[in-house]
Amino acid sequence: MHSLREKFWNGETSLEDERLLKEYYKHLPEEYAALPEEQYFILLASDPDAILDENFDVEVMSKIRDENKPRSMAPWLTGLAAILLLVLTIGLVRFFAPAKPDAPSIAVQPASALKDPELARAYEQTREALMFVSSKLNKGQEQTLLLGKFDKAKQQVQYTIVQ
Repeated sequence: MHSLREKFWNGETSLEDERLLKEYYKHLPEEYAALPEEQYFILLASDPDAILDENFDVEVMSKIRDENKPRSMAPWLTGLAAILLLVLTIGLVRFFAPAKPDAPSIAVQPASALKDPELARAYEQTREALMFVSSKLNKGQEQTLLLGKFDKAKQQVQYTIVQ
C-alpha cells in the first residue's frame, strides 16, 4: 500500500490503482488512520462517485484571478481623509476656543496673621481636621497601591500557569 500511495502522490497511478486504494481505505477503520494522508484516502473512499465537473477549473481560475486583482485604494484614502479631518477639527477648535481665565487665587493667611483670636482658633481647628482627613486618604491610597501590586502579581502567576 505504501508504494501505491507514493505512486498516487507522484501522479503515476492508473484508474485501477486508485480504485484499489479507495477499496483498501474504505474497509480500514478510522482509528487506524494516524497520518493525515490516510485520513485523506478514507475521505476519498467514503464518496467514490465524487467527480469534478468541467466548471471546476474555470471556477478555481476565476478565484485566483480575483485574488490577484489590484486592490482599490478607496478604503485607504477614506481612512486618511477621516484622520486629516479629525486633526484639522481639533486644531481649529484649539485655535478658536476662547482662552480660559486663570483661576482666582485664594490667599491663605497663617493663623497668626488673623487679628480676631476666635477666627485664628477656628482656622487652626479646620486646618488640623483637614490634615487628619488628608492623612487618612493617603493611607487609603497606599493600601490601593498595595492591592494594585497584588493584582499584577496574581495576573503574572495566572499567565505562568496557563503557559
